[in-house]
Amino acid sequence: MNVPRVAVLAALSLLVGCKAGGGPAERLQDLSQLELPADVHPDEPGTLVFARAGDSLTLDPAAASDGESAKVIDSLFETLLAFDTDVQSPTRLVPGLATDWNHSADRMTWTFTLRRGVRFHDGTPLDAEAVKFSLERLVHLHHAFAPARVPYAATFRRIREVRVLGPHRFQLGLLEPSVVLLHDLAMFAASIVSPSAVKAKGAARFAREPVGSGPFRFESWERGSHIVLAANRDWWPGGERSTRRVVFLRVASWPARRELLKAGRVHMTDNVDFRDYGWLETTSGVKIRRAPGMNVCYLAINNEHAVLRDRRVRKAIAQAIDRERILRIGYSGAGVIAHDLLPASLGDDDPILPDTDVVTAKASFGRLRPQGIIELWYMKNSRPYVNDPERVALILRECLADAGLAVRLRAFEWLEYLKRIKAGEHHLALIGWTSDNGDPDNFYSPLLSQESIGETNYTRLRNAQFESYLSASRGEESIDTRHAYFRRMRSLLREDCPVVPLVHSTVAVACRSSVAGFDVHPIHLHLYGVTK
Repeated sequence: MNVPRVAVLAALSLLVGCKAGGGPAERLQDLSQLELPADVHPDEPGTLVFARAGDSLTLDPAAASDGESAKVIDSLFETLLAFDTDVQSPTRLVPGLATDWNHSADRMTWTFTLRRGVRFHDGTPLDAEAVKFSLERLVHLHHAFAPARVPYAATFRRIREVRVLGPHRFQLGLLEPSVVLLHDLAMFAASIVSPSAVKAKGAARFAREPVGSGPFRFESWERGSHIVLAANRDWWPGGERSTRRVVFLRVASWPARRELLKAGRVHMTDNVDFRDYGWLETTSGVKIRRAPGMNVCYLAINNEHAVLRDRRVRKAIAQAIDRERILRIGYSGAGVIAHDLLPASLGDDDPILPDTDVVTAKASFGRLRPQGIIELWYMKNSRPYVNDPERVALILRECLADAGLAVRLRAFEWLEYLKRIKAGEHHLALIGWTSDNGDPDNFYSPLLSQESIGETNYTRLRNAQFESYLSASRGEESIDTRHAYFRRMRSLLREDCPVVPLVHSTVAVACRSSVAGFDVHPIHLHLYGVTK
């Protein structure tokens, strides 16, 4: 049933002022944000509407590094290995497109067997040649059909060769042994794409009109507004599904997403304001799903900046920041203080930061007298690791001011923000990371490896000893030996202070009470099997 827009807005205008469980934290000011696009029909049987704060940047797995792109890619594409959908064991690897794999004694050669009978959404077969094409787009930067930027190129550069052994068998030859290879192959970036579609469309158009083999196929994308996916009725697992369409709808304002959810105009939404957890739990027709996040919010210090290249200044910045205050006020307690980039589930209780010490920080700034204006940048939109960037940025500014360092705040739209901090234009930048594969390497490599400068290493750290330990850790099968390398790396980070981890936040998705089959997974967004 299509309800007239005027009637919907009138009803929602009454709901916005309602109070439940003490009322929402922030009142919606602009009712125009409650209007849905003309082609989005939440009451239509089989249509699931997922509201989110931002739009995707790309739908090409090889070109993506942001969460808004990844959450759509998860439904469109498949990987060779997959992460268990059981949220009790979210990092356990299970067969995906590959049904079997083994390695040589020196772990330099891996042989994989592919699932038979799988086809892309365009009807072409998903075979070993498609795997070779997909992985080589990641490995070879000058590949004829690679995207302009490949954010995870450093991760997959360890692959020396992809050799096709037959329609359903292939080998990977490595430059060095890697215990994280299988986890890397389960990442969204390693999704297998249709070679026919990429060649026909070109990389730029493919990023807007993707073709994968996943449970949903691409239907349409109105930039800045919404993406529509349709169920892939030929998906190899088979089975009946009542959800025929998924709409990823951009609604930038959390109060607007909250009111649309309460009114039943959207069925799910993420980046939930921590302050509204209690209100949502007591609101009729709504439920909230929460889980510890495999993420980190941190302050990236540009180590190439004229003032900030001095490690004494960086250490004073770290000492000035009250992370307990950030967690309490900026996150309403929904998370844990970050002592390292790694969440506790992946690392040791081995902090990389000095203790908060405002007195010592103030003395250091007084002695060092940093020259010029220091800017602290943040994004305007909420992210899974920080749903109110402005509030956290204000707390950071106050902490630094209390220690005698004045900073100027600047906010940017998400796309512009990423472009600028990748280029190293920032001084201090509030940013974060959500794990792609559940391995410690997936934090240290993208965030601090020299190979990732210009993509996801916003500190622009260059430390040869750190790189040596990081490389050695990838070749060790022993967990104890790997963690010994991680401890050495953390010792270097304590000395250098290139980054200030702040909080590992709770992850939450709010749903209509009628939504079934969904659990919060810390790595992937699984919508297959979800019904409204």
